[in-house]
Amino acid sequence: MYIYYIVYSFLFGLFLLSKIETSNYSYLLGMAWLILFLMAAFRGDDVDQDYIGYIEYFDLVKVATFDYVESSFLMIVKFIQMYSDDTLWLFIIYSALGISIKIWVFNKITKFDFASVIIYFSSWFLVWEMTQIRIAVAGGLILY
Repeated sequence: MYIYYIVYSFLFGLFLLSKIETSNYSYLLGMAWLILFLMAAFRGDDVDQDYIGYIEYFDLVKVATFDYVESSFLMIVKFIQMYSDDTLWLFIIYSALGISIKIWVFNKITKFDFASVIIYFSSWFLVWEMTQIRIAVAGGLILY
């Protein structure tokens, strides 16, 4: 749990630095994206209760027609299976989509995009990107 406090402090530090260094603002926002992406994509299997469920869904789609999930999940799994059989790619793709959409929308709809990233991390990141990865992408699309 301490890692989340460290990341929050680091994001807040980037926010304060962005107020001083306005020329490197997009670089700092990219750093925030990278930190959130790495944290969500490469998390361990003991972080949440849904991790094992996603791996089971991935394996079920591999061996049979599994129609209990939305079609975007099926398309992503089929895409991954064309190139690899590693379930890590599932989490990488969902993390990249969910976080990228949200940060892009924050940049477009508010002039306080860095503050929005900090509020997002402290409220929804742990629920969406770390547990409900499919809902995270849907939430980003709704925000768009």
